[in-house]
Amino acid sequence: MEKQDEETVANAAEDDEDNSGSVASGRPVKGILDEDSDEFNARCDNALERACEKYAWVAQHEGIVLRKNPLKQPPMKEWVYRRIAKADYGIRYRDGAGRKRLWYPDLPTMLNAYYEPEYAGDILFYQPFLIAERIEFLPGEPEISHDADKCRVLNLWHPPSWKEDENAGEPTSGLLAR
Repeated sequence: MEKQDEETVANAAEDDEDNSGSVASGRPVKGILDEDSDEFNARCDNALERACEKYAWVAQHEGIVLRKNPLKQPPMKEWVYRRIAKADYGIRYRDGAGRKRLWYPDLPTMLNAYYEPEYAGDILFYQPFLIAERIEFLPGEPEISHDADKCRVLNLWHPPSWKEDENAGEPTSGLLAR
């Protein structure tokens, strides 16, 4: 084996062992994490929480929508979500048998944990994951509420981001009086 190949192999081995980066530090992890490590569990928790805060499942559309702006794009089918989740939230790890795997927050697991948490096992579940029957515009109501038909709805309305300035005086006409 050439010297350059030996150095490449040695560097690759060091990369697998050096997991100095972390979610908390903001540095990417350089190697493959072990399945039972604290770092792996922390990264899985973080990825699952971010996915649950970003997406909601809506029965009206039979798919996954963006939680904050559900009309921005067509609802995603499970296979489309899976591709995005792998790219955005995928975490490489080594399982107990030493095989390299990819973990990502998948929809069936998230739905199962939501509906039947007693059967979810060690799977983590975050309440921010939303399941609704349909999308509705209900001013003044919370993000998840019920409409007149008692359907669980994802409310499009959000309170305005501006605040009233209490030091502002009374409104005046835009034209100066002569």
